[in-house]
Amino acid sequence: MRLRDVHLVRGGSARSPALLGAALASAALGVCLWLPWLRTGGTRRSAYGLLTALRAAGLLSSGARRAFFAALAVAPGLTGAAWVLAFARRRRLSGLATAAVGTITAAAGAAVRHYSVRGAQSGTVWAEVVGVVTLAMGVALTGWRAPPGRKGTRDDRRR
Repeated sequence: MRLRDVHLVRGGSARSPALLGAALASAALGVCLWLPWLRTGGTRRSAYGLLTALRAAGLLSSGARRAFFAALAVAPGLTGAAWVLAFARRRRLSGLATAAVGTITAAAGAAVRHYSVRGAQSGTVWAEVVGVVTLAMGVALTGWRAPPGRKGTRDDRRR
């Protein structure tokens, strides 16, 4: 099977592999959530294990902890949405979902590494790196470009 035969790639165009890459990167973030994020005593916890432990200990009372819980609860849904939108060939919407899940996961990994100085594991680093790459791929898929300079601005006068 050739790459252009895959449903996500239309006619073998150069832009379509980016759609497939963004969908795969968002799936890689799902894997990063199951890697060990924190070591507490002799137990290694994934992002979801960390949430379960925080909830069981009654520590999900503050707004920041609730936001962490909500963000990681939404991440798998956004990953699924990115895939569905990619198969439906909705580039920009898939890019937005991909960028959102990348931002959420990178921020959650950075927060865990910041607040747990000694217990942070490699899963947080992987979540940050893959999250930033996924964010960049999502932004590239949306087709966002910096707005051009307004007429009469300093840049136009130099020309």
